[in-house]
Amino acid sequence: MAKSVKASTNYNRPQSPKVQGLYDLMSNGAPSEEQLDRFRQQFKAMNSTSVFSGVMSNPRRCDVDEAETKVDDLIYYGYEDPNIPVWVPKALEETKEHLQEYREHTERLIANFPQINSIVQAEIAKNVAEQMGSNPCAQFGDIMGSVLQEGQDIMNEILKALEDVEGNLEAVEELQQEAINKLNAAIAAAMTQIKEETDAIANAMMNMSKMSLAQLVSRQITDPCVSAILQGLLTPEANEIAGEETDATSSA
Repeated sequence: MAKSVKASTNYNRPQSPKVQGLYDLMSNGAPSEEQLDRFRQQFKAMNSTSVFSGVMSNPRRCDVDEAETKVDDLIYYGYEDPNIPVWVPKALEETKEHLQEYREHTERLIANFPQINSIVQAEIAKNVAEQMGSNPCAQFGDIMGSVLQEGQDIMNEILKALEDVEGNLEAVEELQQEAINKLNAAIAAAMTQIKEETDAIANAMMNMSKMSLAQLVSRQITDPCVSAILQGLLTPEANEIAGEETDATSSA
């Protein structure tokens, strides 16, 4: 797998020392939470309504539909039956909110697949160039696992846990609590997956943005329009790497 990836022109994109130097200049140290949050919010602002119906569909949609229907039924019976403690349907209402969040996240990945794919490819190309990891394609799982097999496994656990809740809805409170705890654990795994994928997307978007600027700055000498815009905006270190002399260098 890794060998075929490295042989692909999609990912094997050797960068000039100038571009790499400019990129490294922006990647000195770990990004701050504020920097990452900018790209998290950018991803979350993407529309989740797909225009790709007929070509692409969300593989989690049917499972989430089934889970939400089951939760709605359990909430209804939970409030209707006076023998069921009120905390049970209240807990299930929180479950429904999390399922809606999981649906929204997976729908957003599908609705923006071309953009997400470009982000992943750029991140894989960066990892290939830096010789990071034995399986560069693993990046797809890090960013889109919820619509791949990992997401299927998580939804299977949620549906299984809901069946357990249904089977213990009228049982003693100890068994009800045990069933709800199992459901909460399965839901927590889904929420963790969303957070990890969002963070991975945010980090990849930031890296892609830095690489785009590095490539733009490296071309400024051959592009008079770009050069005119960037004049006075670049740091002395960036000017030195890009081959432009700073005022300080000129006067030295």
